Amino acid sequence: MTDVMQWQEEVKRAVQKYARNAPPDKKQDLTQECYLKILENQQAVAAARNPKWFVLRLCRNLLFDSGRSSTNQRREVSLSDPAVFAEANRPQTVGGFGVSTEDLDEAIKSLPHDQQYVLRCSFFLGRTEKEIMRDLGKSQATVRRIRQAAFAKLRELLEVEGAD
Repeated sequence: MTDVMQWQEEVKRAVQKYARNAPPDKKQDLTQECYLKILENQQAVAAARNPKWFVLRLCRNLLFDSGRSSTNQRREVSLSDPAVFAEANRPQTVGGFGVSTEDLDEAIKSLPHDQQYVLRCSFFLGRTEKEIMRDLGKSQATVRRIRQAAFAKLRELLEVEGAD
């Protein structure tokens, strides 16, 4: 039977390296999960030519998987959610283009769902392309193309020249 505590330094090093941005309580949970993973695989650890490397790899894989599962969960934002378009501190016209916010709202509502989602997440919720990419399950380049297509359609609908 393998003593799990003999791997304390390796587990600590792996958690520090691969979960450095996690909050302290999450780091504790991940450390415990690493120990449990070592216990589950104690026969493989004992049989490995280089057990230290094997334990580090086990912890690394577990930490990567936990990071993937938490960041790749799709988060939906309702397009009809009033919080997305809060009326407080909202200008009557957009930029220097003389387009009313009501006209802009109507133009956005006429766009396809993906384009609406990308615009609202980008500009009204302040999300980055990477966050939107994870939400939609698409590449960052695809998100950029969707946003560019939305801008082109909005320019056409609102007859705005030179707006980017």
